[in-house]
Amino acid sequence: TSLPGSPSAGDTVIVTDDSATGACDSAAGSATSLCQYNGSGWVAIGDGTAAGGTQTGIQFKDEGTNQGSSGATTIVDCVGAGITCSNSGTTLTMTVAGGGSSAFYRDMLNGSSLNPDTSGNVFLEPYANKATNDFFKQNVWVFNNPSADEKLYGSFELPAACSSGSAFKAVWTSTATSGTLQYSLAYRVITGDDTNSLDQSSAVETVTGNDTAPGAANRRMEVTITPTNSNFATAGTVQWIFTRVDTSDTVAAAITLHSLRFTCTP
Repeated sequence: TSLPGSPSAGDTVIVTDDSATGACDSAAGSATSLCQYNGSGWVAIGDGTAAGGTQTGIQFKDEGTNQGSSGATTIVDCVGAGITCSNSGTTLTMTVAGGGSSAFYRDMLNGSSLNPDTSGNVFLEPYANKATNDFFKQNVWVFNNPSADEKLYGSFELPAACSSGSAFKAVWTSTATSGTLQYSLAYRVITGDDTNSLDQSSAVETVTGNDTAPGAANRRMEVTITPTNSNFATAGTVQWIFTRVDTSDTVAAAITLHSLRFTCTP
């Protein structure tokens, strides 16, 4: 057949009167070509036979980067859970569910960097010392309800930039069942290699989170402290100070800190 007069991008025909195989010129010859309109002209994508031929108008890409040589004969087979392929005109798009969006998680209480303030009111002890049943005896950090702020210092490595969702989350409890309290978290992210000092004199930000006493002794409580996400836009060392703020505290008992974690989406 001859070439259509008003084609659309992606239209494909078998030309049986080409001047030569792959010419896509419909010039009253006798050669056969499989041709596709790319929006500006006709290009050969085969010879019109079952064996096929070179795909001169195809270029495979990965995230916009060319993969292999243009025109190479390649089969794209979308296989496996979470992988879908869609075709629009001359563009094939492959989507992998969840790619590049896994949440980053850091347990801030698991490491040798932890250091309580010098008040003697922040310390590590078995949870059984404060609990009633004495069955689980893991260590917890105790903030012992003094008349001043109580602090715990630490650091962790942020391996990649956070694009969204940065948050600190504390899991705590108390034997007290009334009152309110406030936690604060001061932090700074030190970036670079032989560029910035680890000996900083201030935090880039101090953020707070408020909570109420548990409804019954030793119930699990969770409070979220939300920092400015752009402060985590570069990988680096996160230095932090977690504080039980005395001026906003009416929980008249010690609290036990069971978990402190940082999460974000890279």
